Amino acid sequence: MCVRPRSLRGAALGLAALLWLSLPCAGAAENGRLLLDESEYFAELPVVLSATRLSQHQSETPAAITVVDREMIKASGARQVADLFRFVPGFQVGYLYGYQPSVTYHGLSDEFSRRMQVLVDGRSVYSPLYGGVFWSELPLAIDDIERIEVIRGPNAATYGANAVLGVINIITRHPSQDPGTYVELASGTGGVRDGTVRQGWSGADFDLRATLGYRSDNGFRDRVDSSRVPFATLRGEIRKSTNDTVELQLGASTADAEKGDPASQTNLARDTDTNTSYQFLRWTRGLSADDELLVQAYHNYRNHDDDYFTDPLNLGPLGVRQVPIDYGGTEHRYDLELQHIMRLAPAWRLVWGAGLREDQVRSPGRLGTSSTFENRQERLFANVEWRASERTVVNAGAMVERTDYTDTETSPRLAINYDVAAGHTVRLAASRAARNPVFIETSNDERYVLDGVLLEQVSVPAAELGSEKLETYELGYLGQWLDRRVLFDVRIYRDRLKDMITEIFVPEPDEFIPEKQAFSFANIGEFVVEGVDARLDWRLAPTTRLALTYAYADASGTDVGDPAVRNQQRRLESVPEKTMSALLIHRFSPDWEVSAGYYRVGYMLWMGSGDELDGYERLDLRLAHRLRLGGLRGEMALVAQNALDEEYRDFIDENTAERRVFATLALELR
Repeated sequence: MCVRPRSLRGAALGLAALLWLSLPCAGAAENGRLLLDESEYFAELPVVLSATRLSQHQSETPAAITVVDREMIKASGARQVADLFRFVPGFQVGYLYGYQPSVTYHGLSDEFSRRMQVLVDGRSVYSPLYGGVFWSELPLAIDDIERIEVIRGPNAATYGANAVLGVINIITRHPSQDPGTYVELASGTGGVRDGTVRQGWSGADFDLRATLGYRSDNGFRDRVDSSRVPFATLRGEIRKSTNDTVELQLGASTADAEKGDPASQTNLARDTDTNTSYQFLRWTRGLSADDELLVQAYHNYRNHDDDYFTDPLNLGPLGVRQVPIDYGGTEHRYDLELQHIMRLAPAWRLVWGAGLREDQVRSPGRLGTSSTFENRQERLFANVEWRASERTVVNAGAMVERTDYTDTETSPRLAINYDVAAGHTVRLAASRAARNPVFIETSNDERYVLDGVLLEQVSVPAAELGSEKLETYELGYLGQWLDRRVLFDVRIYRDRLKDMITEIFVPEPDEFIPEKQAFSFANIGEFVVEGVDARLDWRLAPTTRLALTYAYADASGTDVGDPAVRNQQRRLESVPEKTMSALLIHRFSPDWEVSAGYYRVGYMLWMGSGDELDGYERLDLRLAHRLRLGGLRGEMALVAQNALDEEYRDFIDENTAERRVFATLALELR
């Protein structure tokens, strides 16, 4: 696949024309209200935290940000958090199992999206063993989410390695926003049985919210992938004084899921169990109106049980025997961080901080030993915001980090935001980022052994594996039109990824399968993605909203023809050329609302366990009726996912999507 410079030049010219149209003119001044003054503009734009750790209006950030707000979350009808990212330009969502989605930005992913950092209230949920996120296991109720801030593009300067292609920060509601009792139930086709119970308490110096939840469904048709996930969360805040706040979060989940193939002798249909938990503590001290000190610590835990015996196999000299298989593992992450925000001068703000992290994993089946692997990380970060003029904001930041497995890496970023007119901002940014390998890449030593005899060596630990490097240049535009009823966001970018962590073939010391090769990982090849993505959020009327997204990407790479490189060509095909989505929300009356979500993804190929897939379309519909009965408030809704019953596939050929219809009932007593 070759780069198409004409497409990007056309996008740049279109953006230039758009900026020209946004410039003030005499006619606009005479009509008085075609363009808004600066204070009105800022009053309407969201204030976001995820780009630099500073509270900034969306027009001032050094990165493109999509905010999936509470109205969109509710209108989507989504049961899985992962499905919400279909509304983010350039994002793709695919399911390996009915309970294992993968979320990525312009492709380049297998079932674990290792180039995307995911946070919940600032706590990383990235798996240290596999990379990526186990979305369905997260102890998180969708109704507890206030908004999701998505950084489209690298943000390693703020969040370090693994924030290479983007950052997702899921921000839950403050406990004070949910007083009283809340109950929600869902039931429908495909075995959908969901429930949420929430209770909130508030006092003079504290707020507390406790949530119990349950998610269950039968997965895909003709697949063994049903799942049941009960979970519990607690979020509390204690105000020790006017300047000191302590926040505590706890959560746990237990996922019972089916997997395997009833027709296979080695990948048997079976039950798996996964237990997760986290503890999170944050202390914040306000030193002044512009000076804040924050210290936070957390621990993540995941234990996955997936061990069994194969059917009896003919093993030649060993006879007919059953072989033990163990795909389980245990993961711990401990993290401590200090952050300080201060105003250096009227036009200068600084955030700086330092952190320590230790990851511990144990997986005898994947890593070839019962020993525990450890990786320690040290990091130092800073970002300075300079208001160079009334129209210009400059952000400069960097992250310096070191781990036991990699050299010291520095990830800098420089961005200039310029208001060409009130309500119209252009952004120029350049950055470098790194992705550190995870344990499954550095230490993968999967083998099948019986009575001390090696039957098959599936993978071999990497001889020497370094970080991937990403260089990005981007031009962005954020504008408000039609009296702020339209928000238009465009990002034109060029990503150059070097030293890619790549699967390669290596000789296998195999006694039973002649001429078989194992695989390992190495830093091989270079990859370039050039593209444009855009989002338009249009308030058509006080009762109607339309959110549209579009993305175009073109990929090229080196070392495609190297026979030692496994699945290298698949990288190029893993980047879909075009993706788009639309979400329409309309209120017929104060009590009735309808919404429709449309998604379209072009041809792509998921790497790893994924398959080559044709493009597909999906339409989701939701009809909701609000209830008011004395002090009781609530909502009844009917949701049809894949309403047209299109038999599409979004990750592997075996997973055929069907229409899924379910009803929800939510009641709230305050």
